[in-house]
Amino acid sequence: MGISPDFELRPLEEVRRSMVESGVRPEDNEFSRAIIAEREK
Repeated sequence: MGISPDFELRPLEEVRRSMVESGVRPEDNEFSRAIIAEREK
């Protein structure tokens, strides 16, 4: 299905930190903003 057999799940906070370090800003993505907004309700 396109996922490597040696793929390891990482904790969510580690993934978020990695994304930010790579220059990805979740708040700039429309879909992510909707998720963040719902979470903060």
